[in-house]
Amino acid sequence: MNAPAIANRKRNLGLIAATTSLLMLAATASPASACTSGDDACPIVLKMRPGAVSATASGELTQNRSTIAFRFEARAGQTVVVHVSGPVTKDQLPLTGPISDEQGGDFYLDKPFKLPASGVYTFDLYANMMAEGAFGRFQLTLTIK
Repeated sequence: MNAPAIANRKRNLGLIAATTSLLMLAATASPASACTSGDDACPIVLKMRPGAVSATASGELTQNRSTIAFRFEARAGQTVVVHVSGPVTKDQLPLTGPISDEQGGDFYLDKPFKLPASGVYTFDLYANMMAEGAFGRFQLTLTIK
């Protein structure tokens, strides 16, 4: 083979190697993962057994995960109460769902809150970063009457 043909062949082999490397990289890249339970996009669903008035969930608040989202379904006029045992959390729970600004968008731990409309509600539990003992395992109880 003459020198130009050898140079051309080396260039083609280099392109093949680069393309193969890119294909291998694309094949080993991890696919988009599903959302993590408790994130705002995937709140933990609090569902009651038939005849029950409360549901419980447990988890852990950490420095890397200081907020956990929950979701529940209720009817207009029902009263909801959330109790948390474990680390120190913020008392105020931001509530979203079929609720207007006039009706309020927050409720408080261990305080009954009358739901204004039927539908699906979400709220976030926050570690109280200003307090000692803000992190650790918790148990949350949602009561709806």
